[in-house]
Amino acid sequence: MSFIRRCPIFASLPSAVLFVGLFSADACKAESVRQIMKGAAPVSRSPLRFILLAAALPAAALAFAGCGRSGPAVASSSGAGAVKLQVVAAENFWGSIAAQLAGSRASVRSIIVNPGADPHTYQPSAGDARAMVGANVALVNGLGYDSWASQLLQASPQPGRIVIDAGHALGLPNGSNPHRWYYPQDVRTIVSRITASYQKLDPADAAYFAAQKQSFETRALAR
Repeated sequence: MSFIRRCPIFASLPSAVLFVGLFSADACKAESVRQIMKGAAPVSRSPLRFILLAAALPAAALAFAGCGRSGPAVASSSGAGAVKLQVVAAENFWGSIAAQLAGSRASVRSIIVNPGADPHTYQPSAGDARAMVGANVALVNGLGYDSWASQLLQASPQPGRIVIDAGHALGLPNGSNPHRWYYPQDVRTIVSRITASYQKLDPADAAYFAAQKQSFETRALAR
């Protein structure tokens, strides 16, 4: 374990998850893990620890292949072949904004896109956990609205990943109205945070992101 811990990717994983990931045949039922990875097991019956394990196993395998790199890949330039930023939002109302601000420089995924889904009781899948693990930027609403998303992020820390929690960014205490996307000034604050995160991770495209922000504020927020 000491040798493995020297690898930056493994060092970012919780000890319990790392141990189970490497010795899953002895520590848990391997078939259960395989079913979770395939998406065959009902998520509602899969404890969060097994969902996190399913997300951690691919990262562990990559660590053996290339132990010199830690955290998700980050875009380094806007030239051809550049790696796009990977952005994951817990809900599509923030994901839509993140996509408009990113333009062509990032790939944005929203986990909850069904308007009928209740973020308070949403059960994340292994795919959701893997998306969070691989994100350069993760957006959550906070304020008790999507606790599952915060739990996934806390259980899978990644070097260099930027987490934007709307409630924390706005300085709101627990118990505040979580529906902050209805408040234009709050949206402006989150827009600035998202743009700043893009510019930090991809400084070569800082001017592009500034222009995207200005365009969004003059079009979408001016309505």
